Amino acid sequence: PRQMFSAFFEWRPIEKLRIDIEGEYQYRELEQQATLRFGSFDPSLSSEQIQGIIDDIDPKTFLGQEWGFYPTRTFVGSVGFQYDFNDKWNAQGRIQQMNLVRDQRAAGIAGGSIQANGDFVQNAFFSPSQVRAPRNMELFVNGSFDTFGFKHDLVVGFAYSKTPLGFAPTQGRGDIGSSNLFDPVSIARPDLTAGFAVDDALVFTQRAFYITDFIKLSDQFEILAALRWTEQRNEDIFNPEGTFQTSYEDNILVPNLGLIYSPTEKINFYASYSTGVTNGVQIPIEATNFGEDVFLDPVETEQFEIGAKVELFKNALLTGAYFDIDQPLAFLDNNLLFRYGGSQRHRGAELTLAGRVSDRARVILGGLYLDPVIDNPSDEQLDGRTPAGVPEFQANIFVDYDLPFVKGLDVNGGLFFTGDRFADNFNTFTVDGYARLDLGARY
Repeated sequence: PRQMFSAFFEWRPIEKLRIDIEGEYQYRELEQQATLRFGSFDPSLSSEQIQGIIDDIDPKTFLGQEWGFYPTRTFVGSVGFQYDFNDKWNAQGRIQQMNLVRDQRAAGIAGGSIQANGDFVQNAFFSPSQVRAPRNMELFVNGSFDTFGFKHDLVVGFAYSKTPLGFAPTQGRGDIGSSNLFDPVSIARPDLTAGFAVDDALVFTQRAFYITDFIKLSDQFEILAALRWTEQRNEDIFNPEGTFQTSYEDNILVPNLGLIYSPTEKINFYASYSTGVTNGVQIPIEATNFGEDVFLDPVETEQFEIGAKVELFKNALLTGAYFDIDQPLAFLDNNLLFRYGGSQRHRGAELTLAGRVSDRARVILGGLYLDPVIDNPSDEQLDGRTPAGVPEFQANIFVDYDLPFVKGLDVNGGLFFTGDRFADNFNTFTVDGYARLDLGARY
């Protein structure tokens, strides 16, 4: 079951000021599929036996239980404004509050229990009163001005976010019976209880100041220059004392630079360099350091990209790019410790055609080639491998067509392809590629 209601209200008390209020409410119940992890298999199984199980299992098989679902209620509300000082300068701001509450009941696979014939031990997980209540705020001023014959489009802003997570730290767990990957067994719902929920078991806080300047040097050349200062702080109760403490706090100043060359109105070449910081990766449940903390520390990322954008038709754009992305690698080592080690580098090229190619047809056509590699000279088992879950090829085509005999009636279809990928960073196991077909109509 799913229910959704949303509303939007816009108000102009004076000509220069626009205020908008929006809200959305959702309720849904989702079944929880049991997750296959490498730690789920009996340690005595060989790599060949595990790969055989992965190949033989039907991905559509439901390995959980009918009672294993989580009802979720979500409310999101926001208030925003825009004030126009004049035709060149304005200020904009928005504050958004979300509140998500759910009771999670799940049936999973006990660690190390999967046998060669597919038998496994089913376990239960019960965590009521999970609450997520992120609040985000942003305020910025943007405008244009000229200096020394150069035109500037300037943005100066501030962003703040706080995400408290509340849940029961001592969730109910327990083995409840035996099942099989190829012939699942129905098991009655167990009587499990959980500890008291903690309102703020984990809190992420981030503040950022930024300035972006889009500088037009001439009709052919433009420069994008940006600088962002970000401070992140993680606080949680995952420490020996079980008290609310700061587990991570740091700040970083990151630059972003770009150059655009436009030989004609319909052709643009560009190059960009950007750095950033991402949230730390969540520590998996089978890791030996799970429970000491929930997430690894945030990490810095780096990206370089060159490309071109060409307007082939009046409303269709062809884009091509080569990119090189570098970020630290998080992985589960042979001692089941989840940690950072070396980096993962994703180099690749993409080509996309999007827009109206005729009076009645709109097309999105794209392809992506990736050459991902792990750079970790200190670990010869990882160095030169391919990062887990990253396919070498991806492609898609989506067409939306206006039918000539019924005004307002469109049909559409899409084909999306994802290639083979490795299931682990040591490249021991693979997961087959797949294609997905979408068909639809709208009126």
